[in-house]
Amino acid sequence: MPGAWKPRFTAAEMVFSLKCFAASMLAMYVASRAGLPRPFWALVTAYVVASPLAGAVRSKALYRFLGTLFGSVATLLLVPALAGAPELLTLALALWVAACLFFALLDRTPRSYVLMLAGYSAALIGFPAVDTPQAVFETASARVEEIGIGILCATLVHSLVWPGSMSTTLLALIDKTLDDARAWTRDIVSTPALRGSAQDAARRAADRRRLAGDITQLRILSTHLPFDTSNLITVSLETSSRGMLDLAEGGIDMALQLGPVVQDSCVVERLVEIDMVVCAAPSYWRRRGVPQRPEELGAHDALTLMRPGARPVWSFQDKSRRVDVAVNSRMDASEAAPLVMVAVRGFGAIYVPRLTVQPHLDRGELVAALQTYSRQDVWLTAAYRQRRNMAAVRALLEFLRAAAQQQRARRKEAMA
Repeated sequence: MPGAWKPRFTAAEMVFSLKCFAASMLAMYVASRAGLPRPFWALVTAYVVASPLAGAVRSKALYRFLGTLFGSVATLLLVPALAGAPELLTLALALWVAACLFFALLDRTPRSYVLMLAGYSAALIGFPAVDTPQAVFETASARVEEIGIGILCATLVHSLVWPGSMSTTLLALIDKTLDDARAWTRDIVSTPALRGSAQDAARRAADRRRLAGDITQLRILSTHLPFDTSNLITVSLETSSRGMLDLAEGGIDMALQLGPVVQDSCVVERLVEIDMVVCAAPSYWRRRGVPQRPEELGAHDALTLMRPGARPVWSFQDKSRRVDVAVNSRMDASEAAPLVMVAVRGFGAIYVPRLTVQPHLDRGELVAALQTYSRQDVWLTAAYRQRRNMAAVRALLEFLRAAAQQQRARRKEAMA
């Protein structure tokens, strides 16, 4: 309807605003009922430590309380000792504030909040006490109590009333960081003919700055992560190129691996058959020739996907016979992404899961070869231990089975 009123805030923003208001009013009420001289400090503190993420609220609350406590203790040590010399007391407080600020700037994480609060808390308590040093203890203790009440009320409200988890924000930031890292890597491996232009130099500098900013944000967010307890079940993802993992020794509930997994103490389930493909850029095939049999790859430049220390050998299936080809590895990596980017630029051939290169095959940036010789025994398998976190493991398994079923259905449609 024309002219209809539309809210300017989302539902999540409204809920966060109401939580902040409730925490501040609760802090103001408790501080007033306790008879503290400045209850408004409790109200302000409840707003200062507020954050949509419950983990960030708890970390800021802890750092602010520790900073206030250290600042108050420093004031109680300095003021009585230098009460007879106001000039020296003022100088000592100024030096304390400067030292706290200096060391706070050396730490770019939220932990620097402790030093910043220790500095200006001492200033707020100590400078008014230069002329009246006899009241410094009451002022310091009242400030710690007011800040503590505000912190406690904010932590309770934001932790108990629809706490915001950091998982969504963290995963989105990780995805953004990986995308920016891929863009920067593409800039690094770009052909020399493209590196000389001013436009390309500006793009590479912008990609580098963007990636640096993402890493800085991840580092800051990681400081709050230990305080995020909104979820009782957590998922820790570790990527490894070491080959077979010992789940019991590593304390791992489930491992997803390419290839066979042989462990007596584990249950192994096949999820998706991996379609391997040899491919290279059209310019590379024109320059070196398209191989007609796997053995011809020994004369080509290979970009090998393998774990450190392994031999560069590609395995194929010739009807019922397995064919192992020792290739000349020009570059090796434990992840496929950098190899794909190098292959697109015509530096060699790769032998990787089709899923990792399908977009490049569709766009014609890579061309497949030897498709009738691809292996049929490569699977993505899930290995897990019984009687360990089985509820979480079963939930993850159901999700993986559903994703694998969708993948098989898409493959059948593509082949039809």
